[in-house]
Amino acid sequence: MILKQKIHFKEFIVLGFFIFSIMAVSLSFLNQASAATLSSMWAVEANMDASGSGQLWLAFKANASDAAGSWTVALSGTGAAVASAQTVTTSGCTTTFSFLSGVTALPGTLTASGSSATITVSGVSALTSGTVYCVAFTGASAVTNPSAAGVYSYTVTGPSESGTADYSVLSAGTNTSISVTATVPQTFTLSLSSNTDPLGTLSPSSVTTSTGVNATVSTNAANGLGLWAYDANSGLHSTTAAYTIASTVPGSTTLQTLTAGSEGYVTNAAYQSDTSGTAPTTTTPFTGAAGTGDGLNTTPTEIASGTGPVNAAVIKVKESASISPTTPDATDYSDTITIVGAGSF
Repeated sequence: MILKQKIHFKEFIVLGFFIFSIMAVSLSFLNQASAATLSSMWAVEANMDASGSGQLWLAFKANASDAAGSWTVALSGTGAAVASAQTVTTSGCTTTFSFLSGVTALPGTLTASGSSATITVSGVSALTSGTVYCVAFTGASAVTNPSAAGVYSYTVTGPSESGTADYSVLSAGTNTSISVTATVPQTFTLSLSSNTDPLGTLSPSSVTTSTGVNATVSTNAANGLGLWAYDANSGLHSTTAAYTIASTVPGSTTLQTLTAGSEGYVTNAAYQSDTSGTAPTTTTPFTGAAGTGDGLNTTPTEIASGTGPVNAAVIKVKESASISPTTPDATDYSDTITIVGAGSF
């Protein structure tokens, strides 16, 4: 009886251990099954060379409703490393992964740090199962690749799931960049709104001023521009009368004002507007109200200047004339004013 009891007791111990083992295996299986696996992950490195360092952009699809917490990104391979100080952001990551439908910035108040070959991202808010999230580590040396070319893996782990995917490292010195060059030429354009600016019929009782012509100039000259003007006759000339209403004091440094009843002829220049850039200014002798300005002759005289690039700057150029009661009559008084310009490159 005693022997039979001992045998029975041993059998009971063996049977109990067998049952306990089955339960332990079952519990282990349940624990493994409860952790979700990230099925979709994408990583973009700014530098793919062996031992190369650069930024990292990461995206993954959550297959579980992860609680708020920390996530880790671990790189494999000899020589793989991450910077201890990490700059983490979601700015621009949705653009990087715009090919992924519904990609969303990783939520939360994110902070990150690195140790060995693992980046830990803290402050991540709860995630929604089925949503694709993205994040970027934008430090210049956020990650450093393994020291040899090959295919390695990175593992992303969160509160409820993890996943591993491959990334490629190229031989050191591999040139994966495209050098783009271009030349921006020096530019200067000048156009006139009209090639005529009639004064009409002159009278000794008043000073007559033309409507004016707009000179529009654009240039990318870093040091600005200049506009000059000169005329053909140093005044209004009549072939019929063989007479010239002379320009009033060409080359003067002061503003000239015409008087009704006295002969005179001046040009006026006034800045109007520009689209962008550094607005030019008109030279003092040519700036003023109607009936004022300075006379021109056959020597180019600066009427406006600027100190930087400008787009579509408009300078209005007008002429004013006055006559005396004895000015010879004729219908062919005329003058030709030429405006030229240059950029200071």
